[in-house]
Amino acid sequence: MTMTQLRLFLAALAIGLAPGFAGAQINPFKGRGGDRLSGGDIQMLMDASNRLLAQPSPHKGAAEHWKNGQTGASGSVSLTGNSRHDGLACRILSYQAHSGSGMSPRSSTLTWCKTQDGSWKIAS
Repeated sequence: MTMTQLRLFLAALAIGLAPGFAGAQINPFKGRGGDRLSGGDIQMLMDASNRLLAQPSPHKGAAEHWKNGQTGASGSVSLTGNSRHDGLACRILSYQAHSGSGMSPRSSTLTWCKTQDGSWKIAS
């Protein structure tokens, strides 16, 4: 798992979408077995985020969508703005995910900044 994938997994935990032990502690889907995103769903969410962050100059509103045909889960990652943080160029990404079980979508917004070495990190 790359550092970007690890950060995205942690972001997924923060928005309450990830399965597993850590997710069970903060996951709003806790106790609703079928309402959690699977590991494959999380990977698709991470891949969508990576595609959007890899674009050289995406326009506001640019989005990457994902759907897991096996679980029925789906979601999107959208660029809602650009900013600067501590001199770094940043992108504000909005996440939305549906578990596929009919629950209301879950959403969150994170600010990602491109470091001097070219990697993306969540701004604190």
